Amino acid sequence: MHAQGWIVSAGGKRMLAGLLAVGLLGACEDREVSLQIVQMEIDGQCLLEATSSVAATNALGEGAVDLAVTTNYAVFPRVTNNMLDVTEVNSFSATDGRIDTHDVVLKEAIIRYESDEGLPANLGDRRRVPLSGTIPVNASAVVGMTVLTPAMIEELRASPRFLVTDSIDGTVFPVRTSVQVLMRIVLKGETLDGTDVTSNEFVFPVRVCNGCRVLFPPDAIDVSAPVQPNCLRLPDPEADNQIIERLACQLPGTDNNFVDCRECPGFAVDNLSAQLCQPAAGPRL
Repeated sequence: MHAQGWIVSAGGKRMLAGLLAVGLLGACEDREVSLQIVQMEIDGQCLLEATSSVAATNALGEGAVDLAVTTNYAVFPRVTNNMLDVTEVNSFSATDGRIDTHDVVLKEAIIRYESDEGLPANLGDRRRVPLSGTIPVNASAVVGMTVLTPAMIEELRASPRFLVTDSIDGTVFPVRTSVQVLMRIVLKGETLDGTDVTSNEFVFPVRVCNGCRVLFPPDAIDVSAPVQPNCLRLPDPEADNQIIERLACQLPGTDNNFVDCRECPGFAVDNLSAQLCQPAAGPRL
């Protein structure tokens, strides 16, 4: 009885070696996951400081935009180029002079807007945002892009969700409410040899609101005023430098950038929105 096994001729060996090479090449291609949006980050000018108990992080789990004090909204995704370095794969030396064609040149972002609560305004099926810049192999970069333009913010602000009319006297007033909008973001680009590249889809929730980024600190209340609560007490002049430094970080009214109610009138987009700079005085607000 003969033992069963593989018997490969010289020609078969060459064919097998070729198949193995193709398999290895395919494995390399599988690793080319192109661009990956890893996380959403706070604007680079607004890095969070580490404390003794909490490590510093620049990640942002959910965005926010207050229509009362903001005219546009940008996000900052961190993007990684996970494609293989051709010099490493093929064992080229630095003196070979070969160009790594897997560096990716960004072209555009495609954004879709959804909401389980119903979109309060028509933001369109999708929006294309032109991009520029190159992300080298095995590197990452933070890419800034405007996801809510002034026109889109204005349409949201004027929607019935955030602005209503009193059925009795016809008075128009802003409503303190919010809605979560899911932004589905995909990046597109091409490698240096002209190959199209598409990133993963990154879903980023953004809380769109009216007045949610306006703070009413206890020391802002004028206890002598006839209406309580209120925001009528002037801030301490010595705090001006701290206010200027904080507001210089990023656009007030977005993400973690809250606005003191005493500063709010200077940022309110119009007289109607300025009503939200005072605490709610009744069920209307």
